[in-house]
Amino acid sequence: MPVSRRNQLRVQQSKCSSTTGNEDNINVGMTPIQGGAPLASIVVLPKHVLLPNIPVDGSILFELSVLFYCLMALGLQYINLYRTVWWLPYSHTKQALNFYLIDLDVLLFIVSMLTRSIIWSFVTQFVFGAYVSAFQNFELKKWTVKYWIVNLIKLVLFVSWISATGWFFYKVVLRYTLVHILYIGYP
Repeated sequence: MPVSRRNQLRVQQSKCSSTTGNEDNINVGMTPIQGGAPLASIVVLPKHVLLPNIPVDGSILFELSVLFYCLMALGLQYINLYRTVWWLPYSHTKQALNFYLIDLDVLLFIVSMLTRSIIWSFVTQFVFGAYVSAFQNFELKKWTVKYWIVNLIKLVLFVSWISATGWFFYKVVLRYTLVHILYIGYP
């Protein structure tokens, strides 16, 4: 393997003889042709590789894939934590998981916290999309029916998510201490 760089500066040797007559000059191979271009113009610059056009998914599809990944990770964590040894001959359980140990309120609170980004993405994609298209046509004003329907949909989605998350959090607070509640937010 050569030790030199790949895009090393290529300089032409001088064709005229040295004025001093000394052929041991170290700089003979490093000088350009007399009257030629300077060294900076001889440098060959590397060409940048063009990146291909990569299709970009929408925000809804991205949030759905993230939600699917997080729910799968949550399910695998529950399988790891609550598994049984049902395959042993003298085991008294017939199921692969200890379902009675899983707290449903904690599980639903975690799922509701995971779904907040998909709900917000849905609101911004569809509901705000109606705003943008209507504002471009100057049709949506504060006294139109479409404006109030869009705001009602946003309000219903927001209030239902807040109330469900609040209810699950209330049930968790009643059952567990502060330290156990803080474990939910621990990464």
